[in-house]
Amino acid sequence: MSREDQLFIRGIGVELPQKRIDIASAVRSGLYDAERAEREGFSSVVVAEGTTPVEMTLAAAERAIGDLPRQRIAALFHTSINRHGHKKLWPPAFGIQRGLNLDHTALAVSLSSGCNSAFQACILARAMFISGMADHALVAGGDVFGGGRFDRFGSDLGAVYGDAAAAMLLSTETGIFRILHIDIDSESRLEEMYRDTEVVDEMSAPPQEEYDVGSSKKRFLERVGKDTFKDLFSGCLDRLRSRLLHAHPLLDQPVKFVIYPNVGLGISAPLYAAAFSDLAHVDHWKFGRAIGHVGTCDQLIGLHDLEINGHLKPDDRVLLIGAGNGLSAATMLLERTGIGHTDRSV
Repeated sequence: MSREDQLFIRGIGVELPQKRIDIASAVRSGLYDAERAEREGFSSVVVAEGTTPVEMTLAAAERAIGDLPRQRIAALFHTSINRHGHKKLWPPAFGIQRGLNLDHTALAVSLSSGCNSAFQACILARAMFISGMADHALVAGGDVFGGGRFDRFGSDLGAVYGDAAAAMLLSTETGIFRILHIDIDSESRLEEMYRDTEVVDEMSAPPQEEYDVGSSKKRFLERVGKDTFKDLFSGCLDRLRSRLLHAHPLLDQPVKFVIYPNVGLGISAPLYAAAFSDLAHVDHWKFGRAIGHVGTCDQLIGLHDLEINGHLKPDDRVLLIGAGNGLSAATMLLERTGIGHTDRSV
């Protein structure tokens, strides 16, 4: 088997807070709009207390690495979408590299490229594996949305935001999941959804305005129409679907589970289901709607949940669907091997 075909997830680690805010109570207290709550379909959201995203990410990364000697990790990709809590120019990847005591030759990269950043990191790691630059790479990230200007219930449209961290150790040697397929696509015309119509001077605008993602989405949809948005988004997903089916006959042999981004049922979720629901027996939305959208970690935390609760056996396949502002979208097809199991302590 060539290096290009030999790609595994060797370990997974997750930090998922125990505390949850019930959506009904959030509506009653005025934190969350009742109409949005009905439309989006979340049941609760996870909330971290007394910790930072980097502390959570370090803990998840430790679990993912397990007993692998640290000097064997040739690359670390840190992913996030919200503030890390330190000075603006502090690069969190190097904080993770130091905290894990990785070798000084390890490539450390901070990715803040939307909620698809973990999949983008996997593409970069795969290129390193194929070139022979690395045998093991770590993808780790997390976010905490409380205590700042980002309102987990109101700053964005289509989702409520939960606090969590996750990590996966990628390997060319062995693992609990074999990566059968990974692919990425984009639709850059949708980048307009996430920016202002003109540059805003930082000193003249209220500080919280930078976090008002929902207003730019509203203006974009009013300007181009929902049909245009759907056509562009669906086109990106359809290209991914076509290439996936060209490589794997999932219409005849559907996977056991598909895991989508944890976004509400009102905007993007129907597009994911339209593109991929017929390729799987079951989706994992019941779990996702209870934790909220956890930035770059939705799919990995969902996969971890399936694993630790015994829903997967050797040869079972899982399809992960990634997406993030840009638009960047991804597919990853996994097969459970008969080797070991991931962290069951979380």
